Amino acid sequence: MPSTIPVGQTIPYTVIRADLVADRQAIFAVWRQHQTTDPTCRYEWLYGANPLGQPLCLLLHDSAGAVIGTTGLVQRDFLCRGSPLRGGHTIDLVVDRTHRSAGPAVQLQRALVESVTQSYVSFLYGTPIRAAELVQRRVGFQLLDSLHRWTKPLRFEKRLQEILPVPALRKIAGYLLDHTAAFLSGEPFFKLNQHWRPTIESGFDSRFDALWSQAKDRFDIIGDRSSAYLTWRFGQGAPASYRIFSLS
Repeated sequence: MPSTIPVGQTIPYTVIRADLVADRQAIFAVWRQHQTTDPTCRYEWLYGANPLGQPLCLLLHDSAGAVIGTTGLVQRDFLCRGSPLRGGHTIDLVVDRTHRSAGPAVQLQRALVESVTQSYVSFLYGTPIRAAELVQRRVGFQLLDSLHRWTKPLRFEKRLQEILPVPALRKIAGYLLDHTAAFLSGEPFFKLNQHWRPTIESGFDSRFDALWSQAKDRFDIIGDRSSAYLTWRFGQGAPASYRIFSLS
């Protein structure tokens, strides 16, 4: 891949492949416009400790040479009808607020697509927010489906603080809502098979590899779920804390 990628003669922007050590502070400066948390942990985990190799990161420079945008590509192993494929997950498409017209973002994403060869990954995919989705569709991505986040409140009392400022009323309402939600979900009527045992695990061991070997061929396409990948994705060093629940 060339070190510098011109992105058009009429727009004074240049896309350059990032040096993940030398450019990290410039990357952080752009990221901090969109997040309040310290990006160091995520950066070291995703860009420094990825078991599939160092992700690709591109920087968008303005005519004065300042970094005003980033985008990246992290690799992920898949099985597609039993055949191994290496996918590229597009990440971190961020452009400075003062350059928020569609042009710079489109040029940055197009440069990423054009820089990736088939020897690097077999396909590209993304799970973008709405604004980034529009940019990716401009450069040739196709919408396959939508992701839906499903959540269930375990306790309603804290969620009622703004509605019911009186603690006693909030506690009673929370209790009633907890039991109503449990009833509507059918939980009181579900009995665990006597041969099943739910446990909280301390890590991903060989049992997870055995499950992965048995289950992987049941899907037309599925991302790697080996213990090595899961340990990196959800284990120590990940930017968030996770607990591992298993059914044995």
